[in-house]
Amino acid sequence: MKKQTIFFIVLLVISLFFRLFLSTLAHHGDLNNNISWGQLASERGLNGFYESEDWSYSAPNQPPLSIMMFSGIYKIWKPSAGFIWNLNLKIKIFPSKWIWFWDEKGLLILIKSTAIIADLGISILLYKFLKRNGRERQAFWIALIWLVNPITWYNSSIWGQSDPIVNFFGVLSLFLLLDRKLTYALPTMAISILFKGSLAVLLPGFLVISLIQKYKVKEWILGVGSSLLVIIASCIWFHPKVDILSWIFNLYQKRIFPGEIGDLTANAFNFWNIVSKGEKVLDSVKYFGLSARAWGFVIFSIISLVTLIKLAKTKFKKENAIFSLVIIGFASFLFVTRVHERYLYPIFPIMTLLLTYKKKLIPLYIALSVVFLLNMFNLWWYPTINTLFNFLTFKEGFMTIVLSWVNIVIFVSLCVIYFLDLKNEKTNTK
Repeated sequence: MKKQTIFFIVLLVISLFFRLFLSTLAHHGDLNNNISWGQLASERGLNGFYESEDWSYSAPNQPPLSIMMFSGIYKIWKPSAGFIWNLNLKIKIFPSKWIWFWDEKGLLILIKSTAIIADLGISILLYKFLKRNGRERQAFWIALIWLVNPITWYNSSIWGQSDPIVNFFGVLSLFLLLDRKLTYALPTMAISILFKGSLAVLLPGFLVISLIQKYKVKEWILGVGSSLLVIIASCIWFHPKVDILSWIFNLYQKRIFPGEIGDLTANAFNFWNIVSKGEKVLDSVKYFGLSARAWGFVIFSIISLVTLIKLAKTKFKKENAIFSLVIIGFASFLFVTRVHERYLYPIFPIMTLLLTYKKKLIPLYIALSVVFLLNMFNLWWYPTINTLFNFLTFKEGFMTIVLSWVNIVIFVSLCVIYFLDLKNEKTNTK
């Protein structure tokens, strides 16, 4: 076994224990929803779950695979207390305090462990992709950057969000696509969206990359067909009827994609936070005859279209395709309404990878990581750090508007680098 491989395994083990330790320290209110949905799905069953009533906290707005995951975790945790109690009775040296610890923290650890494992999984994907593409020396360092970046362990181990799970399958899908494996890439992306719909904004980019690669019709049929099978197989438990496809469409259209909050922004440091001056404003408000929600999609669509057209007109390179997705994902965060702070997460795995090809992005990457970390800290305030609290609440949130401007400056800088690099590549190939 190579020395670098050994170092990488050690890094994974240290990262795992570090994250597991952190997972016991905090319990964000969002997890109450996940736990209650898992419990209710276990008790009521999956059939007709979304149509049920009497929710402990709020009606489920997560896709089927997330609900199945929460239910599975609850079913593992429920009998585990009895198992630990029996161990305590039969093994004299068994630490009795573990019973009370597991009763209090066990479900919390299990819920967070899925995100923690996905966190490590993303680092493995980055490591393997770079080794496979002849960049073995950089593979360890990119994986290290990903694992030590506070935005990763704060999201998974402290907060306990499922973003790492969604993005693990999204990154895997992208890497399969870049390796020209469309028939595997499409169902893998379907799995990602069946956990949470946050990567749907990248689908236009995936489509353009696929068209540039010029796949055969047979590959498209196999890819789309296998994706439909994955979707139906995941959702049939919730609605075992012949109109399953229309039910899935309505579920996403009416419950998953709209979300619970109809504000311009849901604590995201973005363009709409500047427009609303940090206040709660519904995105139905009109500007120049169009609702803010419509303007958000128009701006996002224009940026995505220009970015992808430029990509299509330049000699195809994997790093350029990755960069285009960073631009699109960032544009979605900045300009689409109803966006949560966590919706910036998807650009980080691929932007981390991009540092291998474009080291000049490192300062922007660091700045963006700091702002994103502050954005996740904002309104939750964990851990208690009075200096950061006073900073973010200065003059009733004035600093959140400043940080929103910082995000826009970073975005513009990325766009300038992207388009100039493509222009220079096109000039050099003439």
